[in-house]
Amino acid sequence: MMWAIFFISEINEDYAELVMRAVDPKRLVQLVDSDNDEFSLLAIKVIGNICSNSDSFTKDFVNCRCIPSLKRIITGNKEALVVRETCWTLSNIATDAECIGDLLEIAGSLVWVVKSWDKHEVKREAAWALSNACFEANFEELLVLVGEGMFDAFVLMMSERDCEILMQILEAVDKALDAGAFKKENEVAREWEKVGGVTKLGELQLTKNSEVYNLVIKILEKHYTSDDLFSHNTS
Repeated sequence: MMWAIFFISEINEDYAELVMRAVDPKRLVQLVDSDNDEFSLLAIKVIGNICSNSDSFTKDFVNCRCIPSLKRIITGNKEALVVRETCWTLSNIATDAECIGDLLEIAGSLVWVVKSWDKHEVKREAAWALSNACFEANFEELLVLVGEGMFDAFVLMMSERDCEILMQILEAVDKALDAGAFKKENEVAREWEKVGGVTKLGELQLTKNSEVYNLVIKILEKHYTSDDLFSHNTS
């Protein structure tokens, strides 16, 4: 039964709505905490599929307390596949601006995944979830994400040879710095500098990927002076 629900849920928005009409979201969240590992993973994937196909139901899962259940998975499970899929589901939840306030309680755990896991595919999904949250966050929520270590996670992932996640992170950094620029004292930029973000941007100017290079130059030219860059390069 769960396999059928899973396959139906990943087709498109219409089928995702069909699943939501037939299945109680609270029951799916309960299955995330199931002792049956197969059912738990399928429930995580179904929630992720539905949230990916339609924002209309994301808040339903959040209201059913899916975030604490997913947090227990990423902090307590040792299986790379399970943690990766859970971070993927959280990444889809993070595309709904209404859910960012709820996701703040798990931001630190996503940072922990990036810092603690060796497997790139696991770290990648956690960083993607953080970047999606960054895109949708208001300024106060953004400051919480930064306070939970989001920028530390971004800087770590910027050393990975994965241009797709690198572009995603750079776009998120650009958005965050834009938001901070509206404040008299740009505390967002200050925190980015504190974790070595400006230095990392300087290093990425040597990349051979034209898209990454162009985005790095855009961020540096928009947010920093030549004196700023010189001071970081000589420090």
